[in-house]
Amino acid sequence: MTVQTSLAGDYVTDVSDSDISMTVALESGRILTSDIVVTATGDEPNTQWLTNSGLLTDNQLLIDEYCRVKDTIVAAGDVAFMRTSQGVQRNPIWTNAIEQAKTAAALNIRMPIPQLHRLARETLAVS
Repeated sequence: MTVQTSLAGDYVTDVSDSDISMTVALESGRILTSDIVVTATGDEPNTQWLTNSGLLTDNQLLIDEYCRVKDTIVAAGDVAFMRTSQGVQRNPIWTNAIEQAKTAAALNIRMPIPQLHRLARETLAVS
């Protein structure tokens, strides 16, 4: 099985479907054939409403491992960026937003620290 995760600027010009496969034609002339094609368009986090809040760093809402922006402010979802060993990243997938929200909620209900550490490690791992 081959998984194509990025076309890196090579745009799709045509998608065709037959009884046995799907074919994707790219602007470069490259042709991809597969049993299934899944597409996604990406997203841009909407942080404009936070512009004058003092919470952004380089236009990014940075959270720590417990989803804290500051001691009394938490964030989750598409707008949340984390420092990782690969640099500052975000994981804009709905399942990640749910897990971040669980961690933020656990912090707000003052979950015992050992449990909070475990939850954060399990749910906020960036691959």
